[in-house]
Amino acid sequence: MVLVTYLGWRLIKEEKQLVFTKLMSAMGQGGNPIKAMIGSARNLFAGILFIIPGVITDFFAVILLLIPIKDNSSQNFHSSEEDVIEGEYRRDDEFLK
Repeated sequence: MVLVTYLGWRLIKEEKQLVFTKLMSAMGQGGNPIKAMIGSARNLFAGILFIIPGVITDFFAVILLLIPIKDNSSQNFHSSEEDVIEGEYRRDDEFLK
């Protein structure tokens, strides 16, 4: 029980130190800063659950840490076949000469 509490405390402490680094890195790489904030909040909440004594809270903390966060921002930057608009192109200035 003491070991799990210590691990929860370390998780919270390290996440507090890394939260701004994660945000700046996500914004600098053109990523989604909200994803970084959700990931940090998830880790902080899992750390709090580890500190609270009990098997059930430890189980929920592990499950919370194992759930991946979807990256929806990559869908905005990649074009798909649905984004293609087909049509014809004609230069009007050739007809004006």
